[in-house]
Amino acid sequence: MIFPRRIRNKYGRGAESSQRALVKLEVKLAKLKNTKVFLLNCRRLKLIPSFLNFTIHICVENSISAVKVNKLVVRFKQQLLSALISDTITSISRIKRAAEASQNKLERIVEPADFEQCVRYVAIKHKHAFERYRNRQRTKLEKLKTNQITHTTSPENWVLNCTDEIIPDFVTRSLQLGSGYNTPDPHSAPYVKALSEIESAVQRHSSADVIRHDVSNAIINHINYTKQPFVDEHEAMRKQIQKSKKYLRERDDLVVTKADKGKTVVEMKRDEYDDKMQTLVNDSDTYGPIASDPTKKTLKEINALIDIWHEKGFIPNSERMKLKVFNCNPPRVYGLPKTHKDGRPLRIINSAIGTATYKMAKILNHVTGKTEHHITNSFQFAEEMREQQIGEESVLSSLDVVSLFTNVPVDYALESIRLRWDEIKNHTTLDEESFLEMVEIVLDSTFFQYQANIVLE
Repeated sequence: MIFPRRIRNKYGRGAESSQRALVKLEVKLAKLKNTKVFLLNCRRLKLIPSFLNFTIHICVENSISAVKVNKLVVRFKQQLLSALISDTITSISRIKRAAEASQNKLERIVEPADFEQCVRYVAIKHKHAFERYRNRQRTKLEKLKTNQITHTTSPENWVLNCTDEIIPDFVTRSLQLGSGYNTPDPHSAPYVKALSEIESAVQRHSSADVIRHDVSNAIINHINYTKQPFVDEHEAMRKQIQKSKKYLRERDDLVVTKADKGKTVVEMKRDEYDDKMQTLVNDSDTYGPIASDPTKKTLKEINALIDIWHEKGFIPNSERMKLKVFNCNPPRVYGLPKTHKDGRPLRIINSAIGTATYKMAKILNHVTGKTEHHITNSFQFAEEMREQQIGEESVLSSLDVVSLFTNVPVDYALESIRLRWDEIKNHTTLDEESFLEMVEIVLDSTFFQYQANIVLE
């Protein structure tokens, strides 16, 4: 390569100044190209660059006006951003023309071999400048994304770190979103399933061909729309969640779970969690290990009972096939930390989802909550108490039972059902004997699995 000083020694100061001018123009061009990409990404992701994040102080009389003013300010900043993008594109075109003019001038002064070396020298300068500005703009963009995520997440006290180490900020922000958070993907749509269901719905309709034509056009337009560039407002959040999932998968020594009360997410060391769970499961006054897994036995009893219901005409064959279970798992337990108590003890939870008695328990849900003494939640209680006149001498008592499910006397529960059968029979197709037999199977299936051990409650 031939450097500016050598150009001056060989061709004079005019050639040197032309080469230096060309280098400056290429460096400026590299900066402008990266600036354009940065500004376009800001507009695509609906981010406001720091230099446009100014505050406008306007006094308004009410909150509705304040919301309108804020929307106008945001719109104004977005318009400024679009104007800057247009100006940057114009500047790039102008710099390119100036660079071409400088390069043509240099080509007329120096020899072809030296000109090729000059061009190579300028290209290297352009590449180094481009990479430097690209890294800088990427850092700025990631910072804006992080600030956007931070401002849209929940309060910090929604995540409780019970470990002795610092959890990365991106993991904490992801956990603050809660288990119900979802980032929709506009590219994913079950087209085949949708078309199949539409065909089933319209095949007997007199205007089926017209409906098919309209639906086909709508779906084709939607597919073509999703292929176009779009503003993915959830891109940064989705990447952060994926990064958090990868981090937690690699950290086997951490446990992430919900708190016993409230919406707090708790981060614990797995050793602490396992020790507390072992203490609960090994409580000889409440639980005890058994030699074999009674899941298959319970499954056979339930399927035999369902066949009897069908033979007696209590349920149709379609309902019989829905209720029967052919494969299942034993109930499993997990612990929820009681963050409002000292030492954060765990509350043991027995999950019966996917077990032999799960569908039986769902049948019982149809007959619960039918009395005037049943309260669904605290909101219903507050609504009903609002109409009541409560004197100063009245006392509100809250009663709690330790290990309620394990302390339910099965005989008393069945007897209470017999006494109230006249009310219950209006909510089920079963007779009294069949209903009691089902309840007895559910209440007697008080076992669970923790790790590799089957435990009886």
